[in-house]
Amino acid sequence: MYKKNINIFYNLLNKEKHIFISILVILIYIYFRSGVDYLPVENLDIPTGIGVDIIGGNKEYSVPISYYNYGENQRIGSIINTGVSSYLTGSRESRQLITNKSMILGLERVYIFSEAYSQFGIKNLIDTEFKNSNINDTALLAVCNGKAEDILKYQVSEYPSAADYIEGMLKRSIEDNFFSNNYKMMDVFVRMEAEGRNVVLPYIEVKDKRLKITGMALFKEDKMIRKIDIAEARIMNLLREHKVKGILAVQETPKEYISFKVKTKRKVRCEKKEDKFIFYIDLLLCGNIIENELYSDIHENSETMKLFQTKMKEKVEKQCLDFITEMQKEYNVDCLALGRVAAAKYGRHQK
Repeated sequence: MYKKNINIFYNLLNKEKHIFISILVILIYIYFRSGVDYLPVENLDIPTGIGVDIIGGNKEYSVPISYYNYGENQRIGSIINTGVSSYLTGSRESRQLITNKSMILGLERVYIFSEAYSQFGIKNLIDTEFKNSNINDTALLAVCNGKAEDILKYQVSEYPSAADYIEGMLKRSIEDNFFSNNYKMMDVFVRMEAEGRNVVLPYIEVKDKRLKITGMALFKEDKMIRKIDIAEARIMNLLREHKVKGILAVQETPKEYISFKVKTKRKVRCEKKEDKFIFYIDLLLCGNIIENELYSDIHENSETMKLFQTKMKEKVEKQCLDFITEMQKEYNVDCLALGRVAAAKYGRHQK
């Protein structure tokens, strides 16, 4: 009798459990179904890239947006609509007058800033975008030579838009040139306002009829102050970033060289002596020799290995010291984010 009552209880419990799950599924369906409009993708403007230019003597904002264009036979291309206004958000008004579809945000891949706009200041764009909960805060940012609209219009074979190609360039840049992956919208938003941190962004231009990363744009607060070439950018990234990858080489002649694929480890210490801050940057380079046309016995002879390590150390130290000297005398900006370490140790607002 006791067992029979227990079985009845469990059967009722299971029945109520199934009813509860069924009701929950129905409620979830109703919640997501209510108020939702479904549109075919062909009737939507899906942005791939957003650019910002400053044009004219009156400093008007020109904001080109690249959208996917869905054609026949499942072909995907891109189309660009540009809005112009004396204030940034006003560009939406003029762009809306030439748009025949509903735009959805959140899928944009890159933001391209012209050098002129970057020198003018990017704070208004960053602040405006972060007030919109629909934007993609992981979209990648870059500065370009010339007009951002021209970069977004550039035709890349087999790609639906230049923005798709640029996104791939920026993501792959971490492989061999000591670039980091900290060029996202959220990264710039954080660094622009943080004490002791400065924004740096990849610099893109068309070279030899191809889109190419040719250096880095250095910012002080929200304004670009300088562009450095790729050789300087490699050393800056080596000194600035932690756990980045790249290739270093020791070369005697065009036929005698040895190359080294490394991953870095960076540690910064800070001391304050009187009114000056002194920084010590320790770099550890670990990796593999990927090409050797200089030392044939490097793996058999420990002395040869020590010779290679010494020469590599001397070369990297010289390049780093040359860059630091240039930074102190010419750049006048802490592009190595050393102030962050000082602020953490000695407190904020110490200049």
